[in-house]
Amino acid sequence: MSENSSHIEEDKLHDALAGLYDLSSNEIEESNPESLPIYSSLSAEENRYQDERLLARGGVKLVYKAFDPKTGRYVALAKLDENAPEELFEPFLREARLSSLMEHPNIITIYDIGLDAFKKPYFTMELKTGKSLDLLITEEYEQDKNLSQESLRKLLTYYLRICDAVAYAHSMNVLHLDLKAENIQVGKYGEVIVCDWGLGRLVGSREYDGGDFDSLLLNPDLLNNMTLSGEIKGTPGYMSPEQVNKKKSIIDKYSDIYALGALLYTILCNQSPASDCSSLEQILEQTIKGDFPDPQTINKNIPRALQAVISKAMALEPSKRYGDVEELYSEIDSYLLGYSPTAENASLIKEFSLFYGRNKTSCKVSFIFIFLLMIFTSLSFKEIKEKESSTSQALILLEKEQQEKERIGREAAPAYFKKARELLNRGLLIEAYSTAETGYLLDPLDQENLNLMGLILFVQGKYESAQFYLDKPTVPLFNSLKKLNQLYLTNDYSEKDEIHQIKSLLDYCKWILDDEKTLTLFLYWAIDPRKEIRAAVKKHMIFHLEDCQRVLTYARRCKPEYAELLFQIVLDKLNKKQRWVSRRISARIGANWATREDQRISFKKLIPANLALGQKVVSSGGDEKEPEFMLDGNYDHYSNWAASPYPAYATIDLGGMYEVSRFEVYLRDNNTVYQYNIYTSNDGISFNKVIDQSQTQEKSRKEAFVHKIKATMARYVRLEVTYHHENIGVHIREFEVY
Repeated sequence: MSENSSHIEEDKLHDALAGLYDLSSNEIEESNPESLPIYSSLSAEENRYQDERLLARGGVKLVYKAFDPKTGRYVALAKLDENAPEELFEPFLREARLSSLMEHPNIITIYDIGLDAFKKPYFTMELKTGKSLDLLITEEYEQDKNLSQESLRKLLTYYLRICDAVAYAHSMNVLHLDLKAENIQVGKYGEVIVCDWGLGRLVGSREYDGGDFDSLLLNPDLLNNMTLSGEIKGTPGYMSPEQVNKKKSIIDKYSDIYALGALLYTILCNQSPASDCSSLEQILEQTIKGDFPDPQTINKNIPRALQAVISKAMALEPSKRYGDVEELYSEIDSYLLGYSPTAENASLIKEFSLFYGRNKTSCKVSFIFIFLLMIFTSLSFKEIKEKESSTSQALILLEKEQQEKERIGREAAPAYFKKARELLNRGLLIEAYSTAETGYLLDPLDQENLNLMGLILFVQGKYESAQFYLDKPTVPLFNSLKKLNQLYLTNDYSEKDEIHQIKSLLDYCKWILDDEKTLTLFLYWAIDPRKEIRAAVKKHMIFHLEDCQRVLTYARRCKPEYAELLFQIVLDKLNKKQRWVSRRISARIGANWATREDQRISFKKLIPANLALGQKVVSSGGDEKEPEFMLDGNYDHYSNWAASPYPAYATIDLGGMYEVSRFEVYLRDNNTVYQYNIYTSNDGISFNKVIDQSQTQEKSRKEAFVHKIKATMARYVRLEVTYHHENIGVHIREFEVY
């Protein structure tokens, strides 16, 4: 019962998405209100958006930059061409509704859907200032044809965020089916947005099919890339074989994984897999055969590891591709961390080379030590032959060298322990045990590594072998877990026995609370219907401040009476750390999600007032020195922004839209002749001056210049120093926003 209730929100979202696809193509063609549910539910509105400026055109869809007077911001406004037929209304609105139901930082945000004065549909989106990924790839190759490691890491970082968005969509059972570089937008500060969900579909529902019009509307690339029957939807070169030949197999998440492989191909080669094809028929034929050019024939500098990832992601048979997007993400992440992807099947020499790259300092020290050891050993044996009386001294020297070797081994062992934990979290038990065993050989006394080996053996059911590695305080924990597992497996236990074993397990669980799975276990028992279990959890539950958001997310999916308990646990945790800067996120989430009014009020009181504290300086001008220092909350002599000479400015991103009404400026030097201005902005581009400080004032360094304004919504604030005496640097110790 508890497990079902925890998925109610996901089921609601899934039903909402499924509703967008429950129309057949025959119903769409009838053009009546029942066949146009989204369009029929909207009403016309006049003059909602102003100052429209065309940004882009694709097929019969146009995108404008427009001003929304209701919210006071610019948005991206999508419309149909004035000659577009009515058959395009519903698929056009379906794309907007689908995107709006998915909430993810890497998926475009939909603000509004409606009809204009002519009853033509439109929708508005978040206005992003940036470039498409294909343009960024071209620019990187223009700067360096061989694509430097720095450029490659930057592009792969974008790629990981794309994988994040697609993985989220798959968790909602939504497929994109048109992933390509042109559909990815990258913002000025590295924000990555996956756009154009017009060809998306929901797994397990009746597929919506808007016919040829749907393709022309939402994917202008198909104007020259349609088959005679008009049945293929997607971009040739990025489409999987099953999309080209639908009769052969079903279309599922593996089609998006294939497209992600083709996108990685584009990043590494600066061209799509089908760039060398001269006709649509040739592209489709090569797609079915998997006969695209080898990436290394286009760019010889492509790492073999990434070529192996492309080959697996673009395998002809879906079953031979990656099992899910998370697995593909892990491969790229491993490469960036200096490990070999599993698809590469790297040789021992390659693994050693990567290990050396990750641990250059330790390896160099080890090589030097081995070399010195050889020299010292040779000299020692020579000494033995020459002087038998010096035998004892040589043995002492060898003993010291052995101790040094063991010390170096102990320094290298933690790296293997860390890698073993990563492998265990990915479910690779055999690889994790082998890596931990290497760490054991380097440092046999590392009890943390020994416990990890014991845990792996315990999970495999090898209880006697596991006890050999576990330290004595840990053995009761695993014995308790073993007994509880045996009770559940045999299904022969009383409630009294179960409660006793759970309490015993909670008594020994404290030492592994850093582990995500252990916290999840605590949260599961925190909502147990039995009061004895909930009381035991409340007594023993200890978690870090960084885990607050995970606890709040879990609480939101629980019944109200259990959610209140978890919200109160987080409140108690935050109250103990009143000056902890990063609690702002958890406190704000709690204020929005808490079911009890008194808890919401308590969360709001914990939100720090100074919005600029610990935030980023996103742009600056002038010969300034480290403007971030004036946002660290410190008042010591060295924490200040030396704005010199004038003019100099620093723009701070508050991290979201807030109502600001007060500014405080602290100067390091007293008796300073100065002038400065303060501006606010919603988009980081257009700024409005709200403070013009032009008078000379004298203040002691412990006093602040306080400025109050009428409450104004803003995301960015800018402090601009326009003058200071004798053109010497004015030192601003703190700049605070309330």
